[in-house]
Amino acid sequence: MADRFGAALALIHIVEQLVVESVYDAVAPFTLELEQELVGRARDRVLELAAQVGMDSATCYVEIGAPKYGIINVAGEMRADLIVVGSHRRQALAVLLGATSNAVIA
Repeated sequence: MADRFGAALALIHIVEQLVVESVYDAVAPFTLELEQELVGRARDRVLELAAQVGMDSATCYVEIGAPKYGIINVAGEMRADLIVVGSHRRQALAVLLGATSNAVIA
């Protein structure tokens, strides 16, 4: 459908920032490294899924942060006209909008 209307298509995945409890005021040095590994794995998976569903030409964004802000920021940068948000819940039809969806449209 994007081709028909000359639209650009983007896939956005937000990796939630790790919250590590500090022990005796020491922050674990592996946190940044682990976040970057999670982003790399997520990017690989998003690209793999895009290829599986024929969306190879879509631009893929993988960011670290809160999903609602990440989606809004990327959509703003793209000047998006339409945002489609997926759900992790199996009862998606019973709960039409989850917390992230509500935050994005607010």
